[in-house]
Amino acid sequence: MSMASFAELSLAGFLASHRDEQNLWLFVHIPKTAGSSLSTEISRELTPYRNIHIDGNEKGVEHAVQVQNAVNRFIADSGSGSFRSASGHINIGHVDQIRGAVPAAKAFTFLRHPVKRLISDFRYQRTPLHPPHKEFIERFPTIESYVTSEISQNRMYRTLVRDETMPLQEGIDQIARDLAFVGTLEMYPMSFNILFRLFGLDLMPGDHKRATPQTEHNAVDETPELRNRILAVNALDMALYRHFAEMLRARREQWIEMRKAQRPAQAEAAAVAGSH
Repeated sequence: MSMASFAELSLAGFLASHRDEQNLWLFVHIPKTAGSSLSTEISRELTPYRNIHIDGNEKGVEHAVQVQNAVNRFIADSGSGSFRSASGHINIGHVDQIRGAVPAAKAFTFLRHPVKRLISDFRYQRTPLHPPHKEFIERFPTIESYVTSEISQNRMYRTLVRDETMPLQEGIDQIARDLAFVGTLEMYPMSFNILFRLFGLDLMPGDHKRATPQTEHNAVDETPELRNRILAVNALDMALYRHFAEMLRARREQWIEMRKAQRPAQAEAAAVAGSH
């Protein structure tokens, strides 16, 4: 069961063969891909849910170690509890660890156009919503300084591959095999609905949560020069995004027809329910 078969099957066939209404669904939340909104809806509809988050009391501990500790806690708790969903700022290595304890777990993620994602990430980290925002502003005084830092580059691709040195197509193929579904923010309603159908629920998304506020410190002018500069150092992310966005676009008409076909049935069911 993987996204690799999305291009090989019709949308109806993919949903029929990949739906899982019993086991753990694990959201690999890449920052600034509408993940907070998605996690909110997953936590409401797919319970028990767990937010795999760092412990704020671990002062002075390296961030990567804090994330690993959070994953370790989840793995320990998954032995005694039957989680249906979980999400966190984790990577594919963490997914492998969780699958070691919960072999039937399915992982998924959402992508975003690299230019929009990086700018949104920069703006968010310069607001009080991001606790160490003062340190971030000092370290990266301009958007250009963040773009040129390796920490910002190809963030989506680096999160999802086990080996950053493998050829690009091998990396994309590995991601497609490892993940049950890959959506995009730019096709969010369709991606959301397909994902929830895999859960066994025909739902559409609600309101967007946690939009980044505008402050005096996070204004960014998205000029053609800035856009080109971001793309120049995020070629892996762009190739990754384009690959899965094209896969979704190829099934868009099938999804629209599926939605149209189900609306009369849903309307009839609502009318019957209302008559009682």
